[in-house]
Amino acid sequence: MTKHGFGAVMVMDGKGKNVGVFTDGGLRRGIEKEGNKFLAKKMSTLKFNAPFTISPEALLDDAQKAFKEHKVDTLSVSENGKQLGMLDIQDLLKAIAG
Repeated sequence: MTKHGFGAVMVMDGKGKNVGVFTDGGLRRGIEKEGNKFLAKKMSTLKFNAPFTISPEALLDDAQKAFKEHKVDTLSVSENGKQLGMLDIQDLLKAIAG
């Protein structure tokens, strides 16, 4: 995540279903709690909250409302259950400022 500048990654199961979001904060908290042992865990052993999703056709205003309503920094962009990408709150802030 650090190497590529990502603050979060989507976690998919073996069938391609989005099961959650793994964040840099989750990584930091895991290391704080378990030390380097945390780094040896498989993603499949971790528990994730269901991701909040938004349609690729949604307006940025809809995304802003979703970020605020769900109090998250990352939204899953999906259509018909297929993961298309991610929208980070920083992306939204850049779009608004740009």
